[in-house]
Parts: sequence; C-alpha cells; structure tokens
Amino acid sequence: MVCVWGIRLSGYLLYRIIQIGSDDRFVDKRNSCARFAVFWTFQAIWVFVVSLPVVFVNAPTSKLKPNAYTFTRLDIAGSVIFSIGFLCESSADLQKFYWKQKPENKGKWCMFGLWRWSRHPNYLGEMLIWWGVFIMSTNIMTGAQWLAVLSPIFTMMILLFLSGIPLLEKKADLRYGKLDDYRAYKKQTSVLVLFPPLVFKYLPHIIKCLLFCEFPLYDNLGQDEDAPNEKTNITGAPSTSSSTPTTIAAVIQPGE
Repeated sequence: MVCVWGIRLSGYLLYRIIQIGSDDRFVDKRNSCARFAVFWTFQAIWVFVVSLPVVFVNAPTSKLKPNAYTFTRLDIAGSVIFSIGFLCESSADLQKFYWKQKPENKGKWCMFGLWRWSRHPNYLGEMLIWWGVFIMSTNIMTGAQWLAVLSPIFTMMILLFLSGIPLLEKKADLRYGKLDDYRAYKKQTSVLVLFPPLVFKYLPHIIKCLLFCEFPLYDNLGQDEDAPNEKTNITGAPSTSSSTPTTIAAVIQPGE
C-alpha cells in the first residue's frame, strides 16, 4: 500500500511539473548548498520516521503474534482507513490542480469538490493514510516496535502545527483577508475534517477547536478587523507578499 501511495504521489508531482514547467518549492534551495543539504537531510529523516511501521513489519525478527490470523480485523480497519485517505488525498490534489489550470479561476481560492467541505482535504487524506498503515502494522508490534506510532503522529504534528496548515492559512489570510467572501468561506468551512458548511458555521468555536482542529494559530484575520473589507468578489483580487515556504513545507506539501 505504501508503494501505491508513493507511485501515486510521484506520478502526480511529475505530471504537475510537466504541465506547469517547474516546481517553485525548490527554487530558493537550489541556489544555496547549505539550504539544499538541510532540505535533503530533513527529507531523509521524515521518510524514515513515517516509514517506521513498514520498517518494523519487514524486519527479519518480526513475526505475527501467537494465534494471529493472516488477515486480521486490524488489517481490515487499517485498509479501510488507508483507502479513504488515499482517495481523499488523490481527489483533492487533482481537483485543485485542474481548478488552477482554468484561466477564469486565477486569483481565486479553490472551492471545488472536496475543497468546499474542507480547506485542506489533501492533508486529511495524508493523515488517514499513515494512521491506516500504522493500524495494519500493529499485528506484529511488541516492545520498542510500538514506536511506529511516531509515523502518523509526526505527520500530524508537521501538518497541523509546523509547516503545513499554518503556513497556508497565513498565506491565504494575507492574500484574501479583506474580502467578505473569503471571510465567510473560512468561517463556514472546516479547516481539515470534511463537514457540511451550512452546519459548521453555526457550531460554537470550542467545538470547532476540539473536534475539527480549528486552532487559534490558523486565524490571521484579527489584525485586519478594523480595516474596511472589500465587497467585491475574489475575481482579480490583488496578491500580497507572503513568506517563502520553509524547507519542511517543501517536503510535506506536495498537493498545494
């Protein structure tokens, strides 16, 4: 399953580069030997940590627990979670890519398909994929092998708190924050979990935070509360400067 995930992701990235002509995530790193070295070093660490379940499953000393079936309920549960995550991430990546290719969508944020129900459905899929892989691997876990849980946890921490969602939310808030349409979209659309917008917008903030990961660090609109909002639609919205994606962002943000 991990091979399927890798083939899908690498194939998508290759297709995107062929269509666009470049990958701007790496432009600022090619010109600096030190930055390039840091990037590849972190990438190696990231790949190893998220691959821990696969490493332990394929280790020569690993074996099924006594009286365990070849295909267990944990395998079924993990496979279902992996499949849901895989379909979610694949669909979200393609939907956003084709959305961006249409000239009439230039300067707009994506509200097509899964992106209407979540602001980052591809990241939801990525998290589900690695939780699914971990759950399947628990059939052979003993002792220190339970460190494999670091795989999905590490992925979640990066996406939720470091270079994934925080950077993209800040970038979007800086670019579209003065638009009423965008503020309404952000208020009624879950940051991660797929959920009906018409219901989400009426939920108390504490529920959004605890159940839907709508953390305060994703809100960069407060500084513009006193500024007059633009009443026009997003079409042709001016772009403001944004921070350059970090090294970690380039590793973990294939679908943005």
